Amino acid sequence: MSVGLRGLRALAVFAAVFAFAALAGASFHVLPTSAGVWRGVFDPPGAARFVLAAVAGLLAALLQNRRPALFFPLVCLGLAAAPLAPLATGRALPLLLFQGPALLVVAAVAAALAGLPALLRSGRPWSPARAFLVAALAFLALGSRLPGPAGAQGDEPHYLTMAESLRSDLDLDLRDEFRRHEYRAFYAGDLAAHTSPLSPRGKLYAIHAPGLPALVLPAYVVAGEAGVRLLLVLLAAATAALVFALVRDVMGDEPAARACLLALALGAPFAFYANQVYPELPAALATALFLHSTRRDPGSARLLVAGGVAFGLVWLHPKFLPLAFVGVALTAVRRGPVPWRAGALLLFASGVTTLLSWMNATYGAASLTAAYGSGADADVQLGHIPRGLLGLLLDREFGLLVHAPLWTLAALGFLPLWRQRAGDLIRALLLAAPVVAVGAAYSMWWGGSCPPGRFLVPALPALALLLAPAWLRKPRLFAALFGLGLGVLAVAALQPRALHNRADGESALWRVIAPGLRLGRALPSFVGSSPAWQPRAAFEIDVRGAALRALWLWDGANARSASGSFRPEAVVIPLLDNGPWALAASETRGTPRVALPPGSYEVHASGELQPGVRGRLIGLVVTLDGEDVARSYFGSEERAPVIALELPAGARRVEVWATGVRSGASLTAIDLVPRRLAPRSRRAPDAPGPSG
Repeated sequence: MSVGLRGLRALAVFAAVFAFAALAGASFHVLPTSAGVWRGVFDPPGAARFVLAAVAGLLAALLQNRRPALFFPLVCLGLAAAPLAPLATGRALPLLLFQGPALLVVAAVAAALAGLPALLRSGRPWSPARAFLVAALAFLALGSRLPGPAGAQGDEPHYLTMAESLRSDLDLDLRDEFRRHEYRAFYAGDLAAHTSPLSPRGKLYAIHAPGLPALVLPAYVVAGEAGVRLLLVLLAAATAALVFALVRDVMGDEPAARACLLALALGAPFAFYANQVYPELPAALATALFLHSTRRDPGSARLLVAGGVAFGLVWLHPKFLPLAFVGVALTAVRRGPVPWRAGALLLFASGVTTLLSWMNATYGAASLTAAYGSGADADVQLGHIPRGLLGLLLDREFGLLVHAPLWTLAALGFLPLWRQRAGDLIRALLLAAPVVAVGAAYSMWWGGSCPPGRFLVPALPALALLLAPAWLRKPRLFAALFGLGLGVLAVAALQPRALHNRADGESALWRVIAPGLRLGRALPSFVGSSPAWQPRAAFEIDVRGAALRALWLWDGANARSASGSFRPEAVVIPLLDNGPWALAASETRGTPRVALPPGSYEVHASGELQPGVRGRLIGLVVTLDGEDVARSYFGSEERAPVIALELPAGARRVEVWATGVRSGASLTAIDLVPRRLAPRSRRAPDAPGPSG
C-alpha cells in the first residue's frame, strides 16, 4: 500500500473517530415551531470534548495503520457526523437517525466487524459446559436490565399468580389471589384477571394452561419472581448450549458452533425471552432436545426423554401440540427398542388425553380451547397464515427480521445443508414448521403485550442450524448483522420501554432510536384490519416526538443554532392522531399518553361545526397519571377551548379524552403548548423522558 493511500486511510479513520467521540453526546433537531422551523443542537461539544475526540482519533489512526482490517469498522463510526447535513440544509432528514441510541447500534456493528471473526476462531475448543456458562452469564447480565422498572408485563403476572395459587392453596382457583391482591409482590397496581368465561360458579380459573406455573413452582417457592426468572435463565442457557453442541456435531466446525451460540445468547428475540415468564422459552428447550434425540437411533433414555418432553409441551400450551407430535414422531421412527418407542408415543398421547380430561373437568368441555369459551376456534385459522407470517417476520413492531436481521441469513443455509446434511436440514425444518405455522395462524400473531418475536422463539434452535453455513460463507456479513441485533439488544437493555409495544402500529423501538423521525412508519405494519406502509414517512419529521425530545433536553443555554434561539413557548405538541375526530353521542376517543417536563402548559382544541348546530357538542377531559385534572367543552359557545394545565415535579403522563355530547362537530386538532418550563437541571433525577 502506497504512503499516500495509507495517509488517506489514516485521515479518514481520524475524522470518523473524531466525529463519533465529539458528537456522540449532542442532540440534533429539525423542529417545526410556531415561529418557523428551528434547526439546532442541544449539548454541543465543548473544548475539552474536542481535545479528547482528537486524541481518540489519533490513537485510532495509529491502530488502523498496524491493523488495516480495522479500517472499515472504524470508518463506520463517522456516521455520527451525518446529522450535520440536515442541520445545515433542512434536507436529507433520515440522516438525523445517527445520534443518541442509534450510535450505540453503529458502535455495536463496528465492534462486531472488528472483533467477532477473530473471537470466534481463537482459543481452544469449548465444551458444552463452557457454552452453557457463556450463555448464562450473558442472560444474567441482560436480566439485570430487563424486564425493566415496569416489572412483569403482559401474561407474566398471570402465570406468576397461578404459581402463587399452587404454592398457597395447591390449586388453580385464583379467587383468593385476586381478592387479597397477592400479585402485588410482582405487579404494581390492579391486575385485570385473565379469567375463563367457563369458570365454574364460585371459582376463578385463568385462560392460561397450568404447565408453566407447575414447571416454575419450585423456583417460585424458594425465591419468588426472582427465582422463576433465574430458573428460566438456566433453561435458556441449556438451550443455547444444546444448539452449540448440535451445530458442532452437524457442521464439524467450532467457530460456526460459537457463532450460533452467540446468535441466541446475544441476539433478539431469544435473549429478550431468556428471563421472561412465557411458555415459549421452555418450548425452545424442547425443540433443542428433539433436535438431539432425532439425530441418532435413540436408546431407552432418549426415548423416555422425548416422550416426557412431548407430554410436558402440551401442558405448557395447547398450541405446542403439533411441535410435540413432530418431535416425538421423528424420534420414534428411528431404529430403537420397540417397547420404548411405543412408550414415548404413549407418553405423548397421555399428555393430550390428560390435558383434555383436565379441560373437561375444569371448564366443562374436552377441548384444547375450552378455557376461552365459545368462538375460540375462530382465533386460530389457516386463513390467517399468510398475513401472520408476514407479520411475524416483517412487522415494524413485532417482526423478527426488523429486530434481529441476522436471521435473514438462515436462507443462505438451505442449499449447503441440503447438499451436505439433508437429514439434519429436513428434521430442523420439520420442527420449525409447526411452530411458525401455528404462530402465524393466530389472529393475534404477535402474542399480546410482550417483546417482539414471541411466537417464533421455540423455532429458533432449529433455525440456528441454518445460520451455520451463512457464517462459513459470509463471515463479515454475519458479523455486521449480528452487530445490528446486538445494538438493538443494548438499546433495549438501556431503555426497556423499547420492547413495550401496544399493537397500535407505533414501534416502541423506533420511538426510542429515532424520536424525531417517522422512520417506523416507513416499515410495514400488519397489526389491525389492513396492512399499513408509508415509505415516504422516512423523510418526514415526527413533530410530536421531536417537540417532546426538545423540551426534555432544554436546559436554558444548552442550545446552539444559526436559525435563532430555542424558545420552549414556541413549541407546539400535536396530540390528535388520525383526525379529524367526528364523535357521535357518547363516543369517546383518547390521545396518546405523553410525558412532559414540569411546568405550565395550555391545551388548545379546535374543530368544525355543522351548520345550524348549537350548544356543547364535545366534552374534553385532561388526565394526569390517570386522574382527571381539567375539563372543557367544544361547541358553538366554546369554539376554541383553552385549558390551563400545571404539571408538578414527578408528574408523568398526560392524556386528553374527547367524548361526544351529541353529533354535529368534529375535532381537527388538540395541541399542547408550554408556557413556563422547568429547565432540565432543575427537574427530578427520575424524570421519565419523552416516551414516558
